[in-house]
This record gives sequence, C-alpha cells and structure tokens, in this order.
Amino acid sequence: MRVHQHSYHNQEQLRAWLRERSINASNPLLVQMFTSTPQALSLQTIADLVQSLLPNAVIIGCTSAGEIIDGGVQAQSTIISIVEFQQASIVSASLELTPGVTEYEAGKLLAAKLSQPGMKAMIVFTGTMDNSDAFLQGIGDVHPDAILAGGIAAGLEDGRSLILGQSLMKAGAVGISLAGENLHAANAYSLSWNQIGKRFAVTHAEGKRLYRIDNRNVIPLYRKYLGENIAEHIVEKSKNFPLIMQKDGIEICRDIIDVHDDGSVTLSGNIENGDVVRFGFGDPELIIDRSKRLVEQLLDIPSEAIFIYSCEARKNFIFHSIGYEIEPLQQLAPTAGLFTNGEFYHHQKSNVVLNHSMTLLILAEGDNAQPRVSPPEEAQRPQQWGELDVLKAMSNLAQVSTDELFELNAYLDESEQRYKSLVEYNPDIVYSINAGGDFLTKNSKFQEILGYLDHEVKSLYAILVDSDRAPMQHSISQAYSGKPHTFETTLIHRTGIAIPFMIINIPIVVNEAIVGVYGIAKDISARKEAEKRITHMAYYDTLTDLPNRMLLHKRMDELLTDPDPDGRMFACMFLDLDNFKEINDTFGHFAGDRLLQQFSHDLLDILNDRGIAARFGGDEFAILIQVATSKTAEELAKRIIRYFENPVNVMGTEHYITVSAGISIYPQDGDTSEALLKNADMAMYKAKQAGKNRFQFYNSEFCDLMVEKRALVGELRKAIADEELVVFYQPLFDLKSKKLIGAEALVRWFHADRGAIAPSVFIPVAEEYGLIDQLGHWVLKTACRQLVAWQSRYKPELVMSVNVSYQQFGRYDFVESVSGVLQGTRLAPQSLHLEITESTALIDLTHTKAVLRQLQSIGVSIAMDDFGTGYSSLSCVKDLSIDKLKIDRSFITNISTDERDAAIVKTIIALSRNLHMKVLAEGVETPEQLAKLAEFECDEIQGFLFSRPLDAEQFEAQFLQRNMNEEEC
Repeated sequence: MRVHQHSYHNQEQLRAWLRERSINASNPLLVQMFTSTPQALSLQTIADLVQSLLPNAVIIGCTSAGEIIDGGVQAQSTIISIVEFQQASIVSASLELTPGVTEYEAGKLLAAKLSQPGMKAMIVFTGTMDNSDAFLQGIGDVHPDAILAGGIAAGLEDGRSLILGQSLMKAGAVGISLAGENLHAANAYSLSWNQIGKRFAVTHAEGKRLYRIDNRNVIPLYRKYLGENIAEHIVEKSKNFPLIMQKDGIEICRDIIDVHDDGSVTLSGNIENGDVVRFGFGDPELIIDRSKRLVEQLLDIPSEAIFIYSCEARKNFIFHSIGYEIEPLQQLAPTAGLFTNGEFYHHQKSNVVLNHSMTLLILAEGDNAQPRVSPPEEAQRPQQWGELDVLKAMSNLAQVSTDELFELNAYLDESEQRYKSLVEYNPDIVYSINAGGDFLTKNSKFQEILGYLDHEVKSLYAILVDSDRAPMQHSISQAYSGKPHTFETTLIHRTGIAIPFMIINIPIVVNEAIVGVYGIAKDISARKEAEKRITHMAYYDTLTDLPNRMLLHKRMDELLTDPDPDGRMFACMFLDLDNFKEINDTFGHFAGDRLLQQFSHDLLDILNDRGIAARFGGDEFAILIQVATSKTAEELAKRIIRYFENPVNVMGTEHYITVSAGISIYPQDGDTSEALLKNADMAMYKAKQAGKNRFQFYNSEFCDLMVEKRALVGELRKAIADEELVVFYQPLFDLKSKKLIGAEALVRWFHADRGAIAPSVFIPVAEEYGLIDQLGHWVLKTACRQLVAWQSRYKPELVMSVNVSYQQFGRYDFVESVSGVLQGTRLAPQSLHLEITESTALIDLTHTKAVLRQLQSIGVSIAMDDFGTGYSSLSCVKDLSIDKLKIDRSFITNISTDERDAAIVKTIIALSRNLHMKVLAEGVETPEQLAKLAEFECDEIQGFLFSRPLDAEQFEAQFLQRNMNEEEC
C-alpha cells in the first residue's frame, strides 16, 4: 500500500504532483478530497481532472470544517489523499433521499449497493438528515461486521457538498466499501471530555427532539447550572458544554442545534427516554493527554494509512492546539481527514453518530504490514497553551468543586435514587397531592395505566366518578389527620373507560408536620375479572353456561325469603332427556356435550327471559318460573315437549330426543328449595315410568311410594353388602328316571322389620338402581360354593342352574367374572348352567354370540329361560348355540286342558330334539301336567309338584340325606 497526500492550489501543480508520484493507474486507487474553501464547486473541477488522469480511481469527498493532512491541520484549503492498494477491491455508491423512504431504509439501500465479498470497511459521507442514527442503523443491519467511518459534511457559505466520482451532490449520501484478503482494517476513537455536575435522566425525547430532563424543560436546566449567558446563547455555547451519555461502553456527546417555542430543543443526534446525561466540560491538556494514550494503543495495530474524521466542535475548543493531538499519529502512518459536523463510528456490530470526538480508520495491506514496536517521539508543548492556563484552572476548579459536591450529596443522591426506584419502578401509580387533591408529583405509571399526559390532569378529583368524590375527600382527610386510609374507587381512563383501583393514602410528614399525601393506586381490574370469573365458575355450568345447582338454590331461596307481593306462585320444573345415554354410547361424549349445549340454547329461547333455566347435572335440567296458576306451568311443559318433537342437528347429524318433566308448585308442594326440587324430581320420575316424553305434576301419594322405594334401595344395598340375603334351591329332575339332577338357585330376602320381601319386588329395584351386578355375582358365588359342598358329600354329578340378568350379561368382563368364581370355588365348569332370557339374548346379538362361545369353550352350559314368551323365539334358537330350553310356566299351566298350549309345548320339545337341545319344563304343579310332559317326552322338570324352593339345609335334608344313592319323584 502506498499513500500520496497533496494540498491543492491549482490544476497545473496537481498535474505535476501526480506525475512525480509515479502512481500505478492500474492498481486499485481510493481518492479522498475535502475542502473548506468558499468555492466548494471546485471539487467538481478537481475530481474531473483526477479522473481524467487516473481513470480507474474511485473518488469520494465532501465539504469540511477544516482539513487534516500529514499530521497538520489546514483551513480554507482543499486536500487530496490517494491510497494505492495492491489487491484491494473498492465499490462505490451514492444515494439521494427520496420522499416516502425513511432514513433507515435509505441506509439499507446504500449498504446493499456497497456489498461485496470479504468486505472489511466502509467510508460514508452524508448531508444533513432528520435521523442520521436510523440511517447508520440501516447500514449496520445489512453489514454488522464491517467497520464504518466517515461523517456528516460541514456546511459552508454555499451549503454542503458531497462528491462521488465526477458527480457533485448537495444532499443524500456517498460511500465506498473496501475488501481484500490481505487488507487489515481497524478503528478507534477519542472523546476525553470531563463530565461535571449531577446525573440527569431523559424523561421525554423523540429522536433528536429533547423535551424534558428530570421532568423539567431543558433551557431552565442550563440556566440553573451554567448561568444566564449560556442559556440565552445555548445554540452557540452548547458546543462547549455538551450533554454526555454512555451507551454500550462508549461516551457520546450531543450539542443543542435548535430551540423551539414549546421549550424543546433539537440535538445533534438521537437521544432516548431513560438515557442518563451529564454536562461536559473540556480540558485541552487532558484531551491531548488521553489522545496520546490512544496513540500508544495503536502501536499494536498494523497501519499504513490513518484517516481521521474529527469533530468541528473539538477543533474549535482546543483552538490551534488541535495539531498537537494529531501530530503523533503521523509518526505511525500517513494521516489525512477532515473536521465534520458529526462522526460515524462502528462499535459492537452497530453504528452510531458521535460528536466532539476524533475517530480513526486504520488501514494496512499485505503480509509485510507490521505493527510499530516503539512509541513515536513526543511533540513539544505548544506555546499557545499559556493563553489556556486560566481556562485549565477554571476546568480544574469546576472538577474539584463537582467532586466535593458529589461527596457532600452522596447520601442525598442515594436517598433520591432509592425514592425514585421505589416510585418509578413501582408497578402501581404513585402520586403526591395537597389537601385539595391537586397533584404535586406522578410517576410514569400514571400515563401508562390511565393514558393521560403529565400536563393534562392537574387534580385527582378530575378523574373520579361523581359518586367517589366524597369517599376520596374522606380518605385525604384521614391521611391529613395522620391515619393511612385504604379504599376501593374508580378512576376514568383518558378514553373514558372506568377502571377499578385499590388506593392507599398516607401522610407526608416533614419536620413533624403533615405537608401532603402520598398515594398508591393499584389497578385491580385483573383481580375484579378473576373474582368475576370465579363467581361465574361457582354459579354457572362450564359446559352450557346455564346457572348451576348452587345458583338455582340461591334464586329459589331468594324467592322464598322475599315472596311476591301479589301472592303469585312459582313453579319448579325438573327436566330429563330421555335415552340420552344411548347418544353418548353411540356417537361419543363430544356429541353428547354438543347436544346438551344445543338443548340449553333452545331451552333459553323457549323461556324468553321469563324464568331461570339451570343445569342440575348430567342430562338433568331445572326451570324456575313465576306463575299465576298451575296452568301456566302446564302450558310451558307442553311447549317444551312439543318443541323437541323436531330433530336437533348436532355436528351435521339429526338426533331425536324427548323430554320427561316433573312439576312442583310453591307453596302447596313444598316451602323449601330442597323440598320443591325433590318433589319435582319424583314427579319427573313418574313421567318416565308412564312412558317418557310427557310431564307430570307432583302427587303426594305417588311420591310416598317413591320415597318407600328409595328407602328400599338403601336397605337392599346394605343387605347385599352385609350378606343378609339367602339363596334358596328348587330341585331339578330327570323326567324319565325320576332322579334328582341338580337345583336352580333363587335369591330370597327376609327383612328384619318387613319380613319376607318377594323377588318380584326387590329384583326390579336392584336392576333399576344398578345393584343387580353385585347381587348376581353374590348369588353365583354362593350357589357354586354350595354345590361343591354337596358334590363332595353326596352326588358329584349334580348341576347348579343360576339366573343371569341382562345387565350382568352385558358387562365386558362377564366371562372373566364367571371364570373367577369357578376358580375361586373350585367348581367344575360342566356343573354350572347359566340361564338367560330370550330378551336378554336379543339386546345385542353379536355380543351374545361372542359371550356364549366363550362360556361354552370353558365348559359352562347355557339355558334359555322363559322360552316362547319372546317376539322372535325361532330366530333366537337358530342363531345362538343354546344347550337347553326352559318352557315358560304360562304354557305348562293349561297343558292338560288347552289343546293349543299342548300343541305349543309338543312343538317346542320336537324342535329341541331336532336341534339337539334338552328341554326343561318349569312350573309343574299337577300330576296331569306331569303326565302330558311325559307323553311329549320332555327331558327335565321342576315345580311345586315336587318341591317349593328350600334353603340349603332343608334341601339337603329332604333330597340329599334321605336317599344318598337316588332321588325319585
């Protein structure tokens, strides 16, 4: 890499200089030109000349506030710096700002134009922009790893100028990018201004526009701390007292460049809410001393060219001594650059606009580029510094005073920070007011939560609803009397929305006197909503959103506590969907849930806000409605039943559902919510028993029977659990041999108070209330255990016949349950005969076939009980594998006198012969019946002619002990 520097005077001199330098025009050439002469248009002329002599050169430049060349500073001059690279690649681009394109988007566009593989660095010059930081951010987002240098062109008498190639621009941006495998690029910067005075927080800023610092206007702040003269001439003077902030490890200065009528100011660069700033004050010797340290740091970096982009304000402050800062850099490598109105700097993958700083771009190329190992010679202290001794003394005095002030106010500052942390970082609104409710302070949460700007609300009462003014006055009065006070109130949001708050007001005590009130206002909207949701969940059904049982009771209690003044009655209607379980079993619970939701919606439409509809549970609903007479409740029930005669569409499928309803009337059918609901429930049950799809009013006589029945259920449940039931046995005989072949197990219940309860009474109750499985299993186990005992003592060939209910038979684990009993009692499966009715077999023919096959595969025999009473006996016999048919007693009773009954029995016996099945006749009570059955060659018989059912002890004594070898009729 070779560097050529020239201070331009005229074209002839420039031509001669270029000839002397022997520049290889075929090498990559970067030409930078800067001028502070009033005739900035001369850049065009110079560029045209250079381009004609060096056609391949890339030319870039701009107007400046002073030029830097070979370690010196010039003014009112034009300089040309040419870097002759060996292999570097240079890409150039320009960009004009167009309407509708943001600075950020413009930065991305320019960065895209400058893109090239292996890019190491970019040099960019711009005119003035509304948001230079956004422009640099756009560049950085496209090329986060490339170093950016350059700055904002200085304004001269005829404006700012940018040049790229032979094109002169008055605005926009120009740039070049550098790439190369052997190219080394680094950057550095120096600020070195003292920070004096306290720290301030930016409380309102938008881009470059600064409105408030520490919630105060900017100009009065300068007036207070720096005096009237500085405040009055702030645009001119602020360069000497910039605001300094620290971001991402670097210090950034901001000058005031304009003052607005609203008290806000425009800065030289962006600033954000929350930034912490202090006043800056320059010490020339300190600035230069720290720059010397910067030079020492650069000793470790390869350097063949150093480009300096320094701030005009820095040059103006240090006066003629600026050269002393730059001169040591020339000993590292040739230097060139300019003084800008804002320097561009790349730091931690992002770009920023600096002020008051000196930025450097250090370049080297080739393997021979080595860092310098010895420091440069120190320049002599300039004589001009004598005139700055007073300024230095003032700077030192200001710094010492500031340090002492910090020490004196350390405790106060810490206390203030603690207070600000408590207030500003509090998630709730924190405020202070006087006795009249006027705001003294408000934290930022006030605007965030309520939407008001700070100046829009002066009094707490202005955002209260009228009904809360008196409670607020009382609370403030309590606080002024020294008593903290907490209460709930409503504050009005800027949009007009009422928001609930929990407020605590506490006294402000200064020197033992109450001087105001601190308040904390907590938004309790979420809590109120949660309470509302919890209340809704407590009182409403989650599936249908109807009132639930708890709310229904509450509403009924309210009606009972505060009866209608006109003496009107009210009706309680209990509804149940008929056969709802079938829909759940067939289409799934999701479809069932949708059906319940649709039913609830339709039910509300029928009521039309004239009553309360509630979901009681499952598929049960209740309605509460005031009525003049019972006729009103009757008409409503009819309307509900008629309504659901039409199909209900659920998930694209039509379902026909019917409703059974029971009605109780207050006061005649009960005077408590529990009594009215219970009576309506019993009336609904009566409607179901009557055939479903109808309604029934409460009737005390019927309901007494229901009460009796439900009491019986409880006693039966206890009897099963405590094994208070007894199994009786009726003997079975072979008709030809007259020998005992076994017994049928029949359950009996002898109640301690009621006496003997007929099976026709308690068996249906067990089936209806889900007790039959437990009861049937107990009978099966007891009978099998008894048969094992009899077989071991008397006749091993005895069999036991046990009845099975349709509910038992339908269970998925029925076969497993039977196997478990056989294993537990050690009874041979061939000794067990299970009896099922024809109706049981036909409920689910596929299931029946599967269960019968499994039972027969383990050796259990199957008998069809009550054969001939079903509606499809022949189909049942044909499709199922049955071992024995039991002819129903209704055909046996008149067999000796009625030819038709005799013909039916004879046909059944003949049918069984052809199907290889045995036949048993039950209910044989007379010798004539026995004779007929013998004539028809029936296989087996049982009935009162031989014996009534007996308990185990009686059966054993009468049929087993009397004749251990053979039992005859």
